[in-house]
Amino acid sequence: MKKLYVISGVTGMTGNELVRQILVDGSEDRIVGFDNFYASSIETVSDRIGDERFEFFEYDLNSKDQMEKIETLVVAKRNLYDELIYINCAAVVHTEHFYHVYETFKTNVEGMNSFLEQAIRVGAQKYINCSTSEVYSMNSWNEEGGVKESDFITMANAEHSQRTSYATGKLLTEFFLKDAVNTGKIKGCSIRFANVYSRDERYPKHIIPFIINSFKDNSKVVLLENSRRNRRTFLNNYDSCSAVLALPKSGYALPALFNQGITASE
Repeated sequence: MKKLYVISGVTGMTGNELVRQILVDGSEDRIVGFDNFYASSIETVSDRIGDERFEFFEYDLNSKDQMEKIETLVVAKRNLYDELIYINCAAVVHTEHFYHVYETFKTNVEGMNSFLEQAIRVGAQKYINCSTSEVYSMNSWNEEGGVKESDFITMANAEHSQRTSYATGKLLTEFFLKDAVNTGKIKGCSIRFANVYSRDERYPKHIIPFIINSFKDNSKVVLLENSRRNRRTFLNNYDSCSAVLALPKSGYALPALFNQGITASE
């Protein structure tokens, strides 16, 4: 079965690893991917940029004109493939932006919903929404070993931390997708990642290189608020992307929500 993947944020940490896992030798699948290099560069997919199965565009998820071009391209190609799958990886994710509502809202919320609406218009079979364990605030890991998809969310409010604005936006995207699924417009799943790290991380602000560099330079690590009592899990990027690609294979059993690297899914 040949698949056409349309991936936003394709040069980011999740997107570029998806490219490598999809375009394995012998695969007939194809990728239409785009990124505006907000926190990445073309270097992350340089090993695949010459692959005829990969069409890359330096486009912005928030540009109406550019997204119309993506839609036109997908419509022209969709009948050549057995399945059309949209994967939304684009997001403003650096920690300092979590504290500024408008810096994350446009891309993470409005952009995601526009991309979902496009997927529905072009007749995509499935939509995978990359969400986050941040929706659990400081409770993504507990004495019982973690949280389940069925657990209630106890989210910090604005008086506790403006950081929660990022998580609130991501939670809203889950509602957008669930509504589309419940009304029969598309099959889809929101996947909540734990803290993802990669051997190819380029930015010292990410938690793994931050810890390593802090120890090297200062022999200590200064963490953000609540870090002494906040317990989180970490997930290798290869594993998180493998989970993303496994979800569409579940067919009619595609779950509405899936926790990855937080606890075993129910």
